Amino acid sequence: MIQNIILFSAIFIGLVALAVTLIYNPPLATDQEIFEKVVNAKEYDEEYYRSLDHEELLIPSENGYNVHAILYKNNSNRFVVYTHGVRWNHMGGYKFMELYYSLCGFNVLIYDCRRHGKTGGKDITWGYYEKYDVKACVNYLYDTYGDDIIIGVHGESVGASATIEYLGIEDQKPIRFIIEEGGFSDINKLFSKVIKQVLKTRGKIILFIANILSKLKKGYYFSDISPEKVISKIETPMLFIHGDADDLVPLSMAVDLYNKKKEGYKELYVVKGGKHSKSYYADAKGFMCTIIKFLINIKILNQDFEHYDFLYNEIMAYNQIVEEEEKSKLNDRKINGKSKTIKK
Repeated sequence: MIQNIILFSAIFIGLVALAVTLIYNPPLATDQEIFEKVVNAKEYDEEYYRSLDHEELLIPSENGYNVHAILYKNNSNRFVVYTHGVRWNHMGGYKFMELYYSLCGFNVLIYDCRRHGKTGGKDITWGYYEKYDVKACVNYLYDTYGDDIIIGVHGESVGASATIEYLGIEDQKPIRFIIEEGGFSDINKLFSKVIKQVLKTRGKIILFIANILSKLKKGYYFSDISPEKVISKIETPMLFIHGDADDLVPLSMAVDLYNKKKEGYKELYVVKGGKHSKSYYADAKGFMCTIIKFLINIKILNQDFEHYDFLYNEIMAYNQIVEEEEKSKLNDRKINGKSKTIKK
């Protein structure tokens, strides 16, 4: 009997250890697979992007490796840094080039996160070390272009959570706005949800053992990766974007982060039909109009901006459509049309 218990325990711990290994080293898409995906989606025209003024960079990270990045230059003091989620690379940012580069006139820096693309790093840490790659990119821009520039970050999924974690670093340099898209509020809570879905159990013992193994193997607990513990102190203006059809990171996590941000300007944009980190595809026009309106609200874009009148008119036209859809459902308090924006 005792031998069976010992055997079962050993097998159980072994399976949990295997799961922890897969968490830190999941199978990734190849750069070629991602390239074909963005080309097929008509998000990347190689000839056009090669024609733009750009620079390929290897930015040293304090994690001990270089961060591979591409900076598209736009003769502006405004910069946006794009940081992607797991199983992507910098090319995930090309779908936003029309918005940030063409319409808003920003310089755009897109980069490969830790263990993705051409960036170093032997494992994925779900934001714990990725926040230092955000730091490396932000510091590079300040060091190269001076302290008078304006920097914002658009993060998707883990990239969004890593950006919030970055703002918890003591020696971080300021960023003026964050677009937080599909990020989780706490990795322990997210893993607990996944375990419950897959194994039909709350998995407290599994998570307890996994946390210990993570501490022994990596030097930190999963509980150390918790954007919701940081966000209450963040004054940076933030736009939270989340799809109501996200089956990986629940919408409730975005609502929790929004509610726990007590300082500074904030908006929450819920996209009807938006899946995980795919809200843009569910409502591209609403997505872009909401971000532009947010940037106008926080005065990153103002009336001196070249395309201000055009963008403002586009927003007004879109808002009128949404308002008409809402009025057509007098007694419906649910989200109407494509989206709903909450601001404070």
